[in-house]
Amino acid sequence: MHTSLPQLIPQRVQRVRRDLEQNILARGERKLVGLLRDIERLPLTLDRDDIIRMQATCLRHGINKVGVPDLIIAQHARQNDLSLFM
Repeated sequence: MHTSLPQLIPQRVQRVRRDLEQNILARGERKLVGLLRDIERLPLTLDRDDIIRMQATCLRHGINKVGVPDLIIAQHARQNDLSLFM
């Protein structure tokens, strides 16, 4: 049985967050872990058509190496009226 991409992403996010917290705790920065845990979590809804449109826009403007994870983050930010910091 294959797991679909929408099912895999939350699992991957949980794993990345857990690994990040462990690394931060290993450096003794408990306050930072607490702050990260306080950040509001919003459900991730993939809009494939929007992601494809963003990728096409990037390519039309000569922006080539934008990965799918970056496009998902951008789409999620736009969908939830969030700001992105680079």
